[in-house]
Amino acid sequence: MNGKKHGKHGDYQLAHLRVEICKTADGLMTHHQPETKEDEEILSSWGSGGMAQVASALLNEGVKREIYLAIFSELSQENNLSSESIESKVYAIVNEMIKQGIKDMTPLLVEAFSEEGIKK
Repeated sequence: MNGKKHGKHGDYQLAHLRVEICKTADGLMTHHQPETKEDEEILSSWGSGGMAQVASALLNEGVKREIYLAIFSELSQENNLSSESIESKVYAIVNEMIKQGIKDMTPLLVEAFSEEGIKK
């Protein structure tokens, strides 16, 4: 998939996302969006407008990144690599990140949606 153009490719569709990361004294702020109008149209054609697929993809990328970090950590300490050890470390880290993210972001997003008057 790396380097492929947006759109339909045989039996799959490919959409690109742009992820912005801003590091502040308070922590990270992130934002994501379809990279192009074509990507937005592709995502909109998927179930739930692509929202579930984007959430899953971003979470998968975060988990994959944490697996890499755990492996590199083990290798730098000259430990033997073990799937069980890596899985345990990554589970603990990702679990804490998700709990903290929910705690930090939920009030902000609820407030933002309430201020904008977005209702059912």
